[in-house]
Amino acid sequence: MSNFKNSWLVPVAFINIYVIWGITFLAISFGLKGFPPFILSGFRFLAAGLMMIGWLLTKGEKAHSLISFP
Repeated sequence: MSNFKNSWLVPVAFINIYVIWGITFLAISFGLKGFPPFILSGFRFLAAGLMMIGWLLTKGEKAHSLISFP
């Protein structure tokens, strides 16, 4: 695989980082005006967990294998 074929991936990756971090900063600044910090972080973790479970379920994982107890 040559470097010339994948040379566009680095700028795209940086653009994604800048956009995602910018949106996150904007959402936090708006969110803190309406919610206390701990409630806002709870909403963020809940949304992230639901998105992760949704992603795994679309990949074909079974729901009982998502949670493991020692």
